[in-house]
Amino acid sequence: MTNFKQLTIIYGNPWAVKNVIPKIMWLHTDPNYLHRLTPLFYMAVMAEIFAADVVKAHFFPVLKALSKDKVANIRMNVSKSIQSLSMSLKT
Repeated sequence: MTNFKQLTIIYGNPWAVKNVIPKIMWLHTDPNYLHRLTPLFYMAVMAEIFAADVVKAHFFPVLKALSKDKVANIRMNVSKSIQSLSMSLKT
């Protein structure tokens, strides 16, 4: 995920919103629960470099969907992601 962060810093947020976020966020519908974790890890790392409107528009719908996941580990990681998002949005 740090590579995505570095690429976003180099190419800019509009590039990431267009090219990276849709592909990463799409994984929240994958049948494999390990793949569904990927957007949560991405959000935790990337929230600090995106504006609040991008976080609200792209991250919150995925968090809402994954908060109802049947796998407890996913739901636990949703809460961790919300915590890291709240810390990033405060600054």
